[in-house]
Amino acid sequence: MVKIIIHCPINCEKFCFQEITRKLSNISEEQCTLKILDRGILSLEVIIQSPEDLKHWINILNNCFTIEKLRMELKSADIPPEIQAYNAKKLFRVRFLEDNIATALDRLLKISSLHSITLISNLQHWRDLSQREIQGIFRKVVNEHPFLQFNLKKADIGIHTTLTPHNLKITIDLPIQTLFSQLKVHPTPVYPSVAYVMVQLGLEQVPQARRFVDAMCGAGNIAIMITQILKDKPDLFVGGFDKDSKWIEIARDNSRILKTSQIEFSIFDLLSNDFESNFPFYNFDLLLAHPPYSHFVSYSNEILEKIYHNLLLVFQKFGCEKACLVINSPRSDIIMPLISKFPFKILKTIEIPRKATTVKLWVLIKIYN
Repeated sequence: MVKIIIHCPINCEKFCFQEITRKLSNISEEQCTLKILDRGILSLEVIIQSPEDLKHWINILNNCFTIEKLRMELKSADIPPEIQAYNAKKLFRVRFLEDNIATALDRLLKISSLHSITLISNLQHWRDLSQREIQGIFRKVVNEHPFLQFNLKKADIGIHTTLTPHNLKITIDLPIQTLFSQLKVHPTPVYPSVAYVMVQLGLEQVPQARRFVDAMCGAGNIAIMITQILKDKPDLFVGGFDKDSKWIEIARDNSRILKTSQIEFSIFDLLSNDFESNFPFYNFDLLLAHPPYSHFVSYSNEILEKIYHNLLLVFQKFGCEKACLVINSPRSDIIMPLISKFPFKILKTIEIPRKATTVKLWVLIKIYN
């Protein structure tokens, strides 16, 4: 068995579990075990019989939008007793370490196309092997693959080695390459994992939804995510709007890159005086919104309040009777008083901590007397 540790955003574990489970729907329980370990961490244990098997599993996980990092754990055979007792000569122990790192790297090269690699050691228990000597061992192994670069600061891959009393454990950090990796990026992009969760939250309320709108779409990440999740859904309609013509063109370019031609992007400003009469989309089932954050964009609270108010008005007026709104906003101080003025019900909120901010998702539906 090979153990793969999966990192996803905190509070997205359930969605990550569900996404991977769907990907593995045709694989028997005897072949793999998937479980949630902690907040933002899952474990997948799989039976690997060849490098091709391992590459197949990594490819499956690379196409999961909620995954942000993979860590693969490989364990050597039992350490010979003379090495455990440090009775073996230093040269023998160095060769033991070289062989195991070379084996891990060989496996890695068979499952991924690498440009640079970083090797991080944690072998303090090897007594007379200094960190510099261990790095020299790493460098020697990597130099046997001249098309790789040895880079200790910035790299695509991280290999960590740890000596335990019974074996040498090697963990390999793998980068994630989803479809979104090839797209043009907005200055404040919607993370693929957040876009995925937003769509799934909406589908939980309107599972038969077929008409979707991505409000203030930027580079179109949410609209494109909808088409990826529902690519086999008949009669699917996806619209997106933004006030900035530059970003609408980028969104269209991104749509062409991934061949999602069914998305209709429109230039539209929620702050315009006649926004109600010119709104481009009607009778939608699900409205997904990622408004600008005030600490990224120089909008005053008054402008943000107007954006949120007009967005809620659009939802009330142009959404179908059972429509759902999923909005990403950390500004509870602004959005809560506005929601109370509309006949809406808050079904759920989810907070997803990120490096720069905390994403807060609100799920709203309409209330009828």
